[in-house]
Amino acid sequence: MKVKSKTLFIVSFALIIIAIFIVFSISKPQKADFITLKRQDFKYTILANCTVDYPKPLDIKSTSESLVKAIYKKEGEKVKKGEIIILLDDSEEIRRLKIASNNIISLNKKIKNIKNVELPNLYEKEKELKLDLELAKNDLSRAKDLYEAGGISKSDLEKIQKNYGIKLSQYNQLKNTLDNYESSGVLAELNIQIENAKIEYEDYKKKVEEKRIISPFNGKILNINVQKGEKTSLQKVLATVIEDTNWLLVMNVDQRELGLLMNGLKANVKFDAYPEEIFSAYVTYVCTQIDKEKGTCEVRLEIKDQKANKIKYGMSGYAEIYAKSFSNVLIIPQRFVKQSKQKNYVVLYKNNRAYITNINLTRIGENVFLTEDLKEGDILLDIDIKQSGKKVSLSKEVKN
Repeated sequence: MKVKSKTLFIVSFALIIIAIFIVFSISKPQKADFITLKRQDFKYTILANCTVDYPKPLDIKSTSESLVKAIYKKEGEKVKKGEIIILLDDSEEIRRLKIASNNIISLNKKIKNIKNVELPNLYEKEKELKLDLELAKNDLSRAKDLYEAGGISKSDLEKIQKNYGIKLSQYNQLKNTLDNYESSGVLAELNIQIENAKIEYEDYKKKVEEKRIISPFNGKILNINVQKGEKTSLQKVLATVIEDTNWLLVMNVDQRELGLLMNGLKANVKFDAYPEEIFSAYVTYVCTQIDKEKGTCEVRLEIKDQKANKIKYGMSGYAEIYAKSFSNVLIIPQRFVKQSKQKNYVVLYKNNRAYITNINLTRIGENVFLTEDLKEGDILLDIDIKQSGKKVSLSKEVKN
């Protein structure tokens, strides 16, 4: 009996303790972080990760197998657009270029000789044959009249007809030669040859130019990957250069920030490589379309800072764009805005209790709201709206 009584007592005591704990828990006010509204001047900034995207180092590759004849630039040295960095062996290409050039000169001389000497002689010959043809025609006309009158024999008439035929054939042959001289004759063939020679010349001129490894822009030599006398292979990287221009950064911001972005906005940039230094930049491009999958907008910044020589292609960091300024406004961080049935609510703290309140809000960017439906000094709670009407204990104050 004593054991049973003792067990019953312990169970009863435990139930009483549990009941007291439940009652205490239910009656204990829930703690909530809070913010006290105050009017202030506010500069809205847009923060996002960024990457140095331009100018990108350019690898200049060999277009053929060749020997390195000379190297004119050193690593780290500045170079102007069109300057030769490396010269590959171009002796064979220059030899063939001279042959092609001499061939063009020779063909031009032949064409000039034809036009200035041969053609004038042929035209002179045409005049002579035309005159001879006219005389032979007149002789034939008189011979026909004499033959009808019995003045000459048929044999004499046939000789005169034959002579006329010879003169006519000679004239027509020369006339055809002249008519076809430029379209299908010697002159036409020479014109074809000279066009082919010009194509060959341009081809070797291009090959000579390919042996001159030049800079495509004003910039700096990052790497020289060959030595004088070295034999290069096809597509071997000979040198790496980078353009001398302001650095451009790419960042992707939430599409809700788009209405605040425009060219010319100032930004501060911090790179992971230099976490203690700030670099000045400006917005130079705002996206023309939204990435549907990410819901982001691409923005580009141009670095304009004396320390820009420290920056390297591909470096990462984050940028803060100074988007818009507001004066004497009440600011509510997004965590204190509750949504239900497409309406915006806040939870006000009054008399140690939470009260849900529907208010009008203006979204500024991604994480901030403005309102004129509340007053300075109002306290907002970061708490579930289901706690409305219940007692609340203030926990940690959130600073604006």
